[in-house]
Amino acid sequence: MKNLIILFLVLPWSLVHAQTEVIAFNSIATDFQDEPIKNVSVEVEATVIQGSISGPSVYTELHNVLTGQNGEFTIEIGDGNAVSSAFEDVNWELRNYISIRLKPSGTSTFFNNGQVELLSVPYAIFATKLGCEVGCPGEDGERGLQGVQGPQGPQGDQGPSGFAGPEGEPGEQGVPAIDLIVLRDTELNNPSKGEFYLDDGTNRPDGKPGFRYFDGTNWLNL
Repeated sequence: MKNLIILFLVLPWSLVHAQTEVIAFNSIATDFQDEPIKNVSVEVEATVIQGSISGPSVYTELHNVLTGQNGEFTIEIGDGNAVSSAFEDVNWELRNYISIRLKPSGTSTFFNNGQVELLSVPYAIFATKLGCEVGCPGEDGERGLQGVQGPQGPQGDQGPSGFAGPEGEPGEQGVPAIDLIVLRDTELNNPSKGEFYLDDGTNRPDGKPGFRYFDGTNWLNL
């Protein structure tokens, strides 16, 4: 346990109770092999450092927590046992840093993890510390009704052409072309399905020239 360190989670600061003005702080305790310190009772010392990372300590408090199955733990800064100064006296207009130290159960030494900047502060706390010059923010009102749907907007520009689709399967071979069509007075000999010729009217009921088509069994007049 002497090699205890803290691995900070990158989580947003959040206001837990607007009335008590506390900040939820989440971390994971691991050893130097990055193995989580699971289900261990620890004393947590949280210190607010003001102005710069090497600035003065303006507030310190203690918490007793039990790490979880993954070494995780949560404290509420502002709701611990104050050791020095008061949480209400922290100036949130300045850049502030938080220093976290742990003392595992059964040991007498706090292990330091350095400092981490408080990148954001809950709005309710910040507004209160400014003295509510323009009036303190009130509670959120009820959710309003959904507004009427607006008119349809103009049609957008045509999008880019899509990719070409796959090539289809080859179709059936067409009827062979005839180099020269001449009038005939007799039907073709041994015709195949799909063949046709231009009859001079001899084999057509109307006696007029026209095309005839072989459907595989009979000659059809077109």
